[in-house]
Amino acid sequence: MGNTTNRKEHSPTAALTLEQLLSEIKQRRLILTFNQHGRVTLWTPKQSVPRSVRLAVRLHSLELYKRITRSDISTCVNPDLHRASWSYQTRRYGCDVCARLLKEVS
Repeated sequence: MGNTTNRKEHSPTAALTLEQLLSEIKQRRLILTFNQHGRVTLWTPKQSVPRSVRLAVRLHSLELYKRITRSDISTCVNPDLHRASWSYQTRRYGCDVCARLLKEVS
């Protein structure tokens, strides 16, 4: 009969965990944006994004929104360039460049 759990986990439409999603975002160099209602979306000009990633963004939208607005390093838009500006702030690491950018676009 087999284990159906394993098949579901490897299904292309299975929901990614938050950590898997963050890993996909980094690997694909995707940019997260949000609207005034806190709904997070992907900004992906001319880039194909798997359905599983888009679904996971919708499912984890609230946590992503919280991390973006805290300038958490897990949602840093360019870790390679911003790493020098990462600092430890109130029990978490934040990106000072992303914090400044957030103020500019908010």
